[in-house]
Amino acid sequence: MADMSNRSLALLLVAAIVISLGGTMLSLTKLNDLSGITGMALTGSGQVNVSVEQNASCTVDTSVDFGSGQPQAATIDTDSDNTAYGFNDCSANADTTCGGIIVNNTGNRLLNVTFSSTKDGSEFLGGTSLDNQFQYKIDDAEIENNACEDPGSSSYTNVPTTATKLCNILNYTTDRNTILMDFQVEIKPDTPPGTKTTTINVNCVDAGS
Repeated sequence: MADMSNRSLALLLVAAIVISLGGTMLSLTKLNDLSGITGMALTGSGQVNVSVEQNASCTVDTSVDFGSGQPQAATIDTDSDNTAYGFNDCSANADTTCGGIIVNNTGNRLLNVTFSSTKDGSEFLGGTSLDNQFQYKIDDAEIENNACEDPGSSSYTNVPTTATKLCNILNYTTDRNTILMDFQVEIKPDTPPGTKTTTINVNCVDAGS
């Protein structure tokens, strides 16, 4: 009976070893079927993000200096040769010191532009001068590639001292973002001598589109 039990135990032990070895071989076979371990992804993607904010801004790039001339009956303007009266030659427009005032949309939004002067014609020139002796216009020939959808006056008009439309919808794209203001001054023989100065204030606001 004891011998029988020992044989049974021996057989069971052999069977257990065989089963264990079989399981080990099966596991090794499965592991061999798996891909090798790697630390680098086979595929992937990434992103680059940038946020561009809205910017409504403009600059006034030039000023007007007619120079010095004699007090006589004369009309000088920013797109004419005024040397006959002793003043600067402004016929080259924005290429000279008296070629007008350029308003440049330097942002990335459409702009509505207004302007005003700190003095009207009578205050600017003094003496018996009238308001209509100091006038402005939008120079159609110098509106850059139809930069302005709705420009202000294109004929000489009295310079205002309150905010007045210069341009509604001034574009911002390259080569389509500037407009030019011309000025005209009528000088009479009795105009008081001295340097005449006024400030042109330009205001740009977002057109909302």
